[in-house]
Amino acid sequence: MEEEKVINEGGINGSAEGIIDYDSADFLALQAMIKASAEKLDETERLNNTLLSIRFQMETYVRKGGVSEPIKKT
Repeated sequence: MEEEKVINEGGINGSAEGIIDYDSADFLALQAMIKASAEKLDETERLNNTLLSIRFQMETYVRKGGVSEPIKKT
């Protein structure tokens, strides 16, 4: 019988909250790729992304009952 390969070891902690290591090399590489991709967008696409981001933040705020962490500008 073949041994099952663990794809995301430690990625699920059972608390229904994701675990993100903001200092990991993988996260920093992903962040850099997203920033590089965003720099290629035209002004309309940037505005659409900004508005979508605000919408998601508002939905999270409402879903959490008005409790939210301050928005950090990166």
